[in-house]
Amino acid sequence: MKKDESKSGALTKLKKKIVDAAEKYHCSLEKKTKAMKERDKKVVCKTFHGAGIVVPVDQNDVGYRPVPETPGSYKN
Repeated sequence: MKKDESKSGALTKLKKKIVDAAEKYHCSLEKKTKAMKERDKKVVCKTFHGAGIVVPVDQNDVGYRPVPETPGSYKN
């Protein structure tokens, strides 16, 4: 039993060091930051990597996303 107590003590010390370092360097330890949560609300379609596609919408609820490729660039 004594070994388990020493391991848990070491883990709590390690966790405290990590939290202190994150605060020192202004890093978030959350899985999703506030900006990520806000972006998730705007996602129109999920993609295979999970980030999703966000399309800007105008006042008429019409979304438009410019396509970077042109038909001429496919022919080259």
